[in-house]
Amino acid sequence: MNKHIKLIALWFLAINLFNPFLLSAQNDTTKKTISDVISDFDKIEHELGLSASAKFNDYCIKQYIGYRNNENTFVNAKTESIIYQIISTYLSFLGAYNEALIYRDKESINTVITSVQDSLYLLGLNKEDAFETISKMVDTVRIVMINEAHHIPQHRILSTKLLNMLYEKGFRYFCAETLDNSDSTKDKNLNTRKYPIMKTGFYSMEPLYGDMIRQALKIGFTVVPYERSRLSTRDREIEQAGNIFQIFQNDPNAKVFVHCGYDHLTPRWMAGNFKKISGIRPLTINQTQMMEYSQPIYSCYFSQLVNTLYEFDKPIVLADSNGNLALNYKRNFDVIIFNPPTKYIYDRPDWMAMNGYRKIFNLNEFNLDKINFVQAIFADEDIDMAVPVDQTLVNNDNPVLFLPAGDFNLKFLDAEGNLVYKKLISMK
Repeated sequence: MNKHIKLIALWFLAINLFNPFLLSAQNDTTKKTISDVISDFDKIEHELGLSASAKFNDYCIKQYIGYRNNENTFVNAKTESIIYQIISTYLSFLGAYNEALIYRDKESINTVITSVQDSLYLLGLNKEDAFETISKMVDTVRIVMINEAHHIPQHRILSTKLLNMLYEKGFRYFCAETLDNSDSTKDKNLNTRKYPIMKTGFYSMEPLYGDMIRQALKIGFTVVPYERSRLSTRDREIEQAGNIFQIFQNDPNAKVFVHCGYDHLTPRWMAGNFKKISGIRPLTINQTQMMEYSQPIYSCYFSQLVNTLYEFDKPIVLADSNGNLALNYKRNFDVIIFNPPTKYIYDRPDWMAMNGYRKIFNLNEFNLDKINFVQAIFADEDIDMAVPVDQTLVNNDNPVLFLPAGDFNLKFLDAEGNLVYKKLISMK
């Protein structure tokens, strides 16, 4: 089984088997042992020819096409929950965010009911800018941990914005869950190359994740991998915590920023294990408790109410009249983030603009006959190996990219993921 996909499958099974916060019921997939599910995927992937390793940056489109075209094969093998998650992840990589949400919600949908009491509680809280709030909190901490939902690239934007502020406050190490620290597979040249490639990690193949790593390197952070593939969830959490603690053992004055996934942030998982072995309490920032779904009705009821009661275009937190942050779920987290609900520009999320860092580039000036997919790679980076700055499926009449200033190689691919032609462009 492809190493990247195995990590997704392991993560999904761990969430379903051990996550105390999961609201949806387990299905037949979670009743299988981890080794049984991996064996099923190995067999199906081998039969479908989906086991090739990532070599070029058309990997995402080819893998997505393979899984999408053979979705029923996986569903019939009762691995539908995992395949829905995998397809949603690849859709998020490919710039098709709304479709990614729809596929993710096929795996589990949470319908909830709000009450008058909930509304009154929220009306007694104050809305505050999340970035400004976090900036005040980090002065007295040595490690900050923030999480993400892997199919929601928006969650990488706040982390990217925090990088400069944290560096100014003495943070020098950036850890990302997607980066493998196994001696045989880790990207040993990442910190000298200064940009991620397709072999750097799995989630880092998504443009906003890749650019988060790129920005960390540009600012001056040392990017540290801390992930390995383990069949035991408990061992994985302990190992992750130990790998992060190694930074402090090597540098007693270290300050560390960790970007992780889902419940690795909780006291029962990686964050809690880190505190136990290090004696250092992390500041934990949760973006997944109030994450976005394809329909508001599927969201946490507090998320629904906040989006109804408040207007906001930046991440916010809620605090009571004494300044205490609200909804931190019995101290499982220090900060609960509400990201603004997505609006769409030419079928792309508005947050791709990243508050003006990126601008719209319209692709209609090019010949798009037989073109299914377009990627933008910085012109001074390896055109075949670098993680694209943006990429999108050509599935509407006005396809666009969101690009920062710079020179870019555009790659135009057909429906099978084959390169049709390339163009060099500049953005002011």
